Amino acid sequence: MFARHRARWASCLIAVGFGCDCGGGAPPSDAVPFDVAPDIVDFGRVALGRSAQGALRIENQGLGSLAIERVEISEGIRAEIEVRGTPAGLGRAGLADLEVVFTPTQVGTRRDTITFVVDGERFDVLVLATVVDPSLVATPDRIDFGRVVVGAVATATVTLENRGQGRVKISALALEMGTSSEFVATLDNVTSLASGESLDFLVQYAPNGAGVDSGRVVVADDGEGVDPVGVALFGEAITDELEVLPAAGLQFEGVFVGETRTAELELRNVGSTAHEVTALDISMFADRFSVGLDPGEIPFTLEAGAIVRVPVRFAPSESGAFATSLRIESTGLVDPIPVTLIGIAVQVEPAVARFDARLDFGTITRGHATPRRFTITNGGDSSIDVRALRVEPPSAPFSIEDWGGDRILVGRDAHTLTVVATPSVDGPVAAELVFETDEEQRVTLTATATSNPAPDLLLEATALEFGWVPRGDAVVQRVDLRSVGPVPAEILEVAVSDPAFTVDAGTLPNTLLPGERAPIRVRYHDPFRIDGTVTATLSITTTDPDPRVHRVRLSATTIPPTMSAPAVEVTLTWDPPTADLDLHFVRLTGGRFDRPGDACFCNPAPVWTAGGRSEFDPRLTTESADGAVGERLVMTTNQDNRFVVHVHAAEASVPVTARVEVATRGERFDVLQRVLSESEAWTVGDLLVVTGQVYEFAPSELAPTSEPRDRCF
Repeated sequence: MFARHRARWASCLIAVGFGCDCGGGAPPSDAVPFDVAPDIVDFGRVALGRSAQGALRIENQGLGSLAIERVEISEGIRAEIEVRGTPAGLGRAGLADLEVVFTPTQVGTRRDTITFVVDGERFDVLVLATVVDPSLVATPDRIDFGRVVVGAVATATVTLENRGQGRVKISALALEMGTSSEFVATLDNVTSLASGESLDFLVQYAPNGAGVDSGRVVVADDGEGVDPVGVALFGEAITDELEVLPAAGLQFEGVFVGETRTAELELRNVGSTAHEVTALDISMFADRFSVGLDPGEIPFTLEAGAIVRVPVRFAPSESGAFATSLRIESTGLVDPIPVTLIGIAVQVEPAVARFDARLDFGTITRGHATPRRFTITNGGDSSIDVRALRVEPPSAPFSIEDWGGDRILVGRDAHTLTVVATPSVDGPVAAELVFETDEEQRVTLTATATSNPAPDLLLEATALEFGWVPRGDAVVQRVDLRSVGPVPAEILEVAVSDPAFTVDAGTLPNTLLPGERAPIRVRYHDPFRIDGTVTATLSITTTDPDPRVHRVRLSATTIPPTMSAPAVEVTLTWDPPTADLDLHFVRLTGGRFDRPGDACFCNPAPVWTAGGRSEFDPRLTTESADGAVGERLVMTTNQDNRFVVHVHAAEASVPVTARVEVATRGERFDVLQRVLSESEAWTVGDLLVVTGQVYEFAPSELAPTSEPRDRCF
C-alpha cells in the first residue's frame, strides 16, 4: 500500500532538509502516492439472493495527478462484485468515495481481491464474505401499488416461507426507517415457522397526501447473523386528476390516403371531485386529425370515478408521417394534459388483377374433359369486383368450375378456379376467358386435341410452405398428382433441389389409372443449416407429354432448436378471479403487429393466424389464454434477446392484484406483484435471455405505461 512509499519519501525529504544525500531531492520513482482504505472489506454473513454494501475511499497523497488505469476483480467474485464511482483519475490531493456492492450467486465463503492499477502499480483490497441460504424468503420481494387516490386503500399480500432446516422465530415486523408512513404492514398471531412452513401477511398503502412514496417492510427473525428479510414498497398518491389511456397517446399506422381510421382515448376521473372538461383541441394538422364529438358535447362533466371514451379520427389526404398534440383542458386540472397523436399515411396501391395471360392445355385427348387450375390475384390494396367471368365464344369447348358467380377480391386476396377443356374434334382450339371488372380483361385459352389417348396429370398444388421449423425437427407436407386423362399415367422420377428436403413418392414407377391420386410426401429436416429461409424445387417426371416435368416450389424457415426443458416461463395470476388480465411478451427488436388474443408473442415474421396460439408459432405455448384463471408463456427455443413483459387489466370492475412469476427451467427467478384498476397497463420489467436461460430480469418500479396493445396485442 502507499503507506510504505510515504514513509520512504518522507525520510528522504527530512534528509534533504539537513543537507544529506538521499539520492536526489525527488521522491523514489516507484513511490506512487496513492492510498485506498480500508484494505479489507468484510461483508460478514450475506443471505443468497440479497445484496450487501461496503465503502472504500481512494486518495491521491501526492502533488501531481494520478491515472487510475483499471480496477481488477479476481475471478472468484467477478460476477458478484460491482465497484461504483471509480473515477478515471485523481488530481492533486484528490479523493473519491466508492461503493462496493456484493450480490452473491452461490453459497460458500469468499476470500478474494479487488485491485486498483494506478500508474503501473497494483494496490489490493481483500474481500471477505460468507454466503448462506436464507432461512426466511418473502414473495414477492417488491410491491408496486401504482397510482392510488388519496383517501383510498390498496392492499397486497406477501408470503413468508421458511426454507431453512430449523424452526425460525419471527421476532418483529416493522417498516424500515425512512419508509413513508402511508404504508402499513400487519402480521397476525404467528411467532415462528417450522422448516417448509409459510404464512401470509398484508401490506396496505393508504396515502394521505399527493406524491411518490417508497420504503421497505422488514421481517426480523432469530436467524444467525443474516440481515432481516425485506420487501421493497412503492406507490404514487394522486388527488384530483384526469388519467388518460393510453398514456403514450395514439398511433395510427398504415392508414391509406382517403381512408378514415378511428381509435379511442379513455378519460378517467381518478380524483374525488367532479371535473368539467372544457376543451379538446388539436394543435396542428387539424385537417388530418379530429375529435369524434359534436361541438355541443363539449364541455362535459366527468364525475369522480367516471370514464369517458373519446373517439379520435385520422383521415389523411396525402402520404407521410404526421405528429400533433391533443390538448385536454379541465376545471380540475392545474395544467392542461397534452396527448400525442401520430399518424402514418401510405398511398393506396390501386387494385390490379394479376394472372397468366395464357392458359395452354397442351395436347389433350379429344372428347375427354381435361381440367387445369387458374389463379387470379389482387395485387393492390383496394378491392376488385369481378362482376362476371365467361368464355368467348360461348361455343368454345371450355367451361369454368369453382367460381360461383360474382366475387369481390379484397386487397392481396387470390382465388383459384378450374377451367375444363372438352374438345370434340381433332386439331387446335382457342378461346378467351373474359373478366368483367372496372375494365374488361382477357386470358387466351389454347389446346390441341388428338384422337390418340394420352396420359394427363393434374398437380393439386404448385407450392408448399413449411413455415417455422426448429433446427433438428422435421415437418412433413404432401402434394397430390391426379390422373385426369383417359388412359393410365406413370410417375417415373421424383427429385428435389436441396438436401434439406427429402421426398417419399412410394415405389417408382407408379402407374395411376384415370381418376386415381398419388400422394407425394415432402419432409423438411435441417439439423445443420444456419437459421434462415430455405427454398427449393420439387421436380416430378411423368409420362404426361405436356408437361413432362411437373414442378412444386418449396419453402421453409429454420429457427433455433427446441430445448429439452422450457427455457423461460412467465406466469400471470390474479385475485379476484372474476377479473380478466392479459399477459404480453414483446421482443424489443421485433416489429409491431395487430393480432387478436389474450396472450401474445411478437417476432419479426410471425407465422400464425391468431395471436397466442402455439400451433401457429413453435416458439410459444400458452395455457388458459382465455383469461379464466391465469396466463402462462413458455419459450422453448433458444432465443437470445431482450423482452418486455406487460400486464393489461382488460376487465377489472374492482382493483385486482396481479402476480407475475418469472422462471428458468422450472427454477423461480423473480416474483412481482401489483394492484391494477380496469384498463390499466403495467410494464412489469425487462427480461434478458441468453442461451435459453434468464440472464437478467430488471423490474420496473412505477408505472402505468402505454397499453401493450400499441405494440403487440
